Formats: sequence, C-alpha cells, structure tokens
Amino acid sequence: METLLYSMVSLGAAALSLSVGILIVAAIGARVAREGIRWSGATGTVTTRIPARGVGAVVVRRGGARSVSSARSIDRVPLEEGAQIVVVEVEGGVAAVCPVD
Repeated sequence: METLLYSMVSLGAAALSLSVGILIVAAIGARVAREGIRWSGATGTVTTRIPARGVGAVVVRRGGARSVSSARSIDRVPLEEGAQIVVVEVEGGVAAVCPVD
C-alpha cells in the first residue's frame, strides 16, 4: 500500500512538473509573438539544434537583454548548437532565423 502511495505521489509530481514546463514555454512563445517586430534583426546563438524542417531554441540579444525563443531555420537548413544567427521575422511565437555569414 505504501509503495502505491509513493507511486501516486511521484506521478502527481511528474504531471505537475510537465504542466509547469508547458506553461513556461507557452508564456515565452506569447511574449515573443507580442514583441516579434522588435526581434527582427536581433542577433543570437542557437542553444538547441534547429533541424532543417523543425524547431530548436535560440538565445537572442536585444539592447543588452538576453531572451530565449523557439526558432526555425528560414532557409530550411539545419543549424547546430552554438551557431550565430539573426532573426528575420517572428510568426506564431517562433523566430525565423538565418545563420550570420
């Protein structure tokens, strides 16, 4: 019985952690969508690999502040972690980026 109780508590804690994580990502996406125009031209670094036809993450620098955003490659080329990028546009809370030449 005690094992069942511990299992239920563990599952509840895991569900709560997942919910909080989802809320944080949603909040970041909403903020990026609201601030999208100000992000155009901002530079940053890929923090989670961006596949050719998928989404990763970037840290963007704007006026001395650093922000995290979901990102996709506008040219549909993969971008590796550590690559320097520039934000071209923001759509649906996801930054469309290209590598800095």
